[in-house]
Amino acid sequence: MSAIKARRYRRMMLALVFGLVGVVLIPTGIVIGANSLLNSKGGNNVAEEPALQIPTTPAALLVGVNDSDEVTMLAMLAIAPGATGGTIVSIPVGANAEIPKSGEIHRIADTYKTSGFDAFVVDVEGLLNVTFSVAAKVSMLDLAAMLAPVGEQTMLIEKEVINTAPDGSNIVMLNAGQQTLTPQQIAQGLMASEQGVPEADRLGRIKLLWATVASAIKKTLPSAVPATESTVVSPFVIPTDIASFFGAVISGPVQEWQLNGTFVSEPQRNPAALDLYDLDGGEIIMVMASVVPSAVTAGSAMISFMIDSPFEDARITRQAVLRLAYIGANVIVVRGVGGVPAAHTVIKYNDELVRSDLELFPTLFGPIDFDQTNERVDGIDAQLVLGEDFRAFIGSAQGAVIATTTTIGSS
Repeated sequence: MSAIKARRYRRMMLALVFGLVGVVLIPTGIVIGANSLLNSKGGNNVAEEPALQIPTTPAALLVGVNDSDEVTMLAMLAIAPGATGGTIVSIPVGANAEIPKSGEIHRIADTYKTSGFDAFVVDVEGLLNVTFSVAAKVSMLDLAAMLAPVGEQTMLIEKEVINTAPDGSNIVMLNAGQQTLTPQQIAQGLMASEQGVPEADRLGRIKLLWATVASAIKKTLPSAVPATESTVVSPFVIPTDIASFFGAVISGPVQEWQLNGTFVSEPQRNPAALDLYDLDGGEIIMVMASVVPSAVTAGSAMISFMIDSPFEDARITRQAVLRLAYIGANVIVVRGVGGVPAAHTVIKYNDELVRSDLELFPTLFGPIDFDQTNERVDGIDAQLVLGEDFRAFIGSAQGAVIATTTTIGSS
């Protein structure tokens, strides 16, 4: 494994360990790649068609930098299959990163200050376990220009939005109350940061603003047309600049997602009392494998999975993700396949050599039916199709705890 992959893997495993300590309630109803992710027929079975392809789902990093040259807004942009529409994933700038050699933890935004933009991008790639096609920093005016197609939007600002200027003075950017915001004011709301105020206080506002952007774009679109095979799997030219990339995202239906962050309050882990947040590892893997599977980096040498989940409750899917990642498996694709869950959980695989690696899975997933198929998905060793028995298992005393004797994949 390369040094970068090893660092990504270790970071993800640390995030998973902390994610296992307490259950983070992921919002239900995540809009995943759905049935069109692999082909026009839905690809509910690996054997449905030969050599199914994961479509191009590129990721970009949008970095908002204020007049003091500080990172105050961070978002991953994902272009959906078919090259129109996508997802905006908001990332806390105070997310906890880690330097493997020293074990030092630090705020992801501080990498920009100490090591420069390129090192910062690598740090975020390691945090999310993805590779960005485009990464760029933007000013508030740059962001306002990108948001111009959104137009003016009426929304409720619960409390006034304050930004700290380079001279240390606080400036009110947005007043509290119901109001109509211009694209420039939306950009101000996304990037404003008041010195000394925890980032947690503004994450709700950022989520609301991105949700408003997504809703505004949806209103401008014509009635949805079902995706065809050509619009889903045909290659397209990936935009090479951030404005064009953002334009592709807002050219179709847009989703927004705010990654959860838990403040690191333990003095031994955060001795300097930084505004530092642990992200939920299971949520990161699930969201990345849902919206940018072609950009996901396999962090270990173990087998790679596609998860098909018929459950609307994303917490059930998260449990499957956690259990695979805990043993070092790579989760590359997560799909919401809809329909009524089958009674039994099934693992489909192509190579008989993979079968022996799957023997320990009943310990983590409960009863499993194994099904060897003749076809495959490129880059995927096995397909996990969740059934009702998995939901029952994780709710049982036996399934509620992940076995601590399970060996984590080599790094």
